[in-house]
Amino acid sequence: MGKGLHSNNIAFGTSDGTEIPINTNDSPTTPLLIPHDYTVNGMIHVPGEEDWFAVEGQKGQTIVLEIIAHRLGSQLDADLTLYNENNKVVAQMDDYPDKSEGMETFHADPQMTYKFLKDGKIFIRVRDVLGKGGLAYG
Repeated sequence: MGKGLHSNNIAFGTSDGTEIPINTNDSPTTPLLIPHDYTVNGMIHVPGEEDWFAVEGQKGQTIVLEIIAHRLGSQLDADLTLYNENNKVVAQMDDYPDKSEGMETFHADPQMTYKFLKDGKIFIRVRDVLGKGGLAYG
C-alpha cells in the first residue's frame, strides 16, 4: 500500500477439511450429520435460533469440537452442548480460555474433546448464550 493509506483488519479462517454449508438444521429432529474431519460454516440467523448436528463414532473414539466465531470478529457468544441418543446432556462448554489472547478476559469460543463411551451418535446444539442472532452472529 502507498504511504499514508490504511485498510481495516479483517479476520478469516481456513481449514484443511471439507466445508459443509448449513441450512435446515434448526431442530433436534433434523440435525445435520457431520462426517469426520469436516468444517461447518454457519450463522445464528435470528434471535433464539439453535443449530443441531450429529456425529457418529465408535466406542473409544475421540473427537474435538471447536467454534471459531468471536476470534473472527463475530458477536456470537457460542454455547456448545452435546446430547446422547437418550437426549441427556453429556458435555457442555460456553467459554474456553485461549492463552493466545493474552490479557483478554472474554473468551466466547467454546472448544471441547469428547470420547465416545459406546458406538453411536452424539447430538450437538449450537446457540448464542444470550439468545441473540443476526448477520453479525456467523
